[in-house]
Amino acid sequence: MSTIDRSTYLATDQTIDRTTARRAGAALALASGLAIAGFTVLGSVFEYPQILEEPTADILDLFREHQGTVMGWFLVLALSAALMAPAGIWLGRIAGGRLGRWIAGIGIAAATVQVVGLQRWVTLVPGISDDVLDPALRAAAEDRFELLHTVLGKAIGETFGYALTATFTVLVVIALSRSILPRWLALAGYAAAGLIATGVVIPLVEAASLTNFAGYVAWCVWLLAVGFLLVRAPADTSDSPTTHGSAGFTATASIVVRRPVDEVFAFVADARNRPSWDDSVVTEELTSAEPIRQGTTVHTRLRSMGREFAYDWVITSFESPVGMIVTSTAGPLPTTLTYVLTDLGDATQVEFTVAGRPTGALRLLRPVMARSTQSNLDRSFGRLQQVLEAPRVS
Repeated sequence: MSTIDRSTYLATDQTIDRTTARRAGAALALASGLAIAGFTVLGSVFEYPQILEEPTADILDLFREHQGTVMGWFLVLALSAALMAPAGIWLGRIAGGRLGRWIAGIGIAAATVQVVGLQRWVTLVPGISDDVLDPALRAAAEDRFELLHTVLGKAIGETFGYALTATFTVLVVIALSRSILPRWLALAGYAAAGLIATGVVIPLVEAASLTNFAGYVAWCVWLLAVGFLLVRAPADTSDSPTTHGSAGFTATASIVVRRPVDEVFAFVADARNRPSWDDSVVTEELTSAEPIRQGTTVHTRLRSMGREFAYDWVITSFESPVGMIVTSTAGPLPTTLTYVLTDLGDATQVEFTVAGRPTGALRLLRPVMARSTQSNLDRSFGRLQQVLEAPRVS
């Protein structure tokens, strides 16, 4: 079996860069907020989108009646759509690799086609609306409006927009499920994407307009939730206390266990085993479905410095039996746990690192936290070795 050293494994860490995550989260949340506001106002003032089923003359009459307001709020919708481009770029950086490039490209494409479709209400429809008032130009103007509505609206803005938005959503769910996205929110994203995608068949199935509308409502709520999670994402370990020691601390432990590497990894990767060897842990349980893998979430109650604390975690990198990285998503301070296992043939080396970053007033306790954490690791890993080397590991 090949081995991999600690520095190489840490390079695979998929914790989220906080600045990029916050930018992506803010863009998604703002896009959702603007879309909700835009559709609400246009639905009230312009009866949008139901008005598009009315005769062209009635659409243009109502447009002229509220022209300034309608144009302004279509600009808001266009801005909402445009935000998917920078959101896609930032989310692509978070995902990395080929998936990240697809997210960025699809996000930009989805933004482009929807802006192209929406901009007609600001740049083209006002002139058409004026031409309709001239009897000599009325018929040609109405034909031009219907052509623009079919090409820019239905074909580009809607059909392509539905397909690209649904695809973008699925790709984002796949990427974020590896790190911060809980299973229920991933399922909600898939459901919203599926409903949005039904809009592609609206010309053939009239009822699809209702499922598409429901999908967009759910999608806007989903965007807000994902944006909130991204804004609160834990810091990237590239900016960890190891690099900036004055801001945080690290504690390490290393043991050699006379057990096969697969057996050792299976034991330490299962959070439910931790109370048996770490006496600072009161309880630790999985909060997502098995099997344990990247994206698995964990809840811990532990005692430290005479107090009890609660933490939530997500496995951000998982490579059996080489190691894993676990990042806190809630708790007193952002923390990253790194396990690295090396196959020694008839034994296994286990290296463990805790990187903590106290914030606010807790920074004053950094030296105390560092000593307490290191003391606990020294004690706990001695116990871990005993448990693993016992005649029978349960």
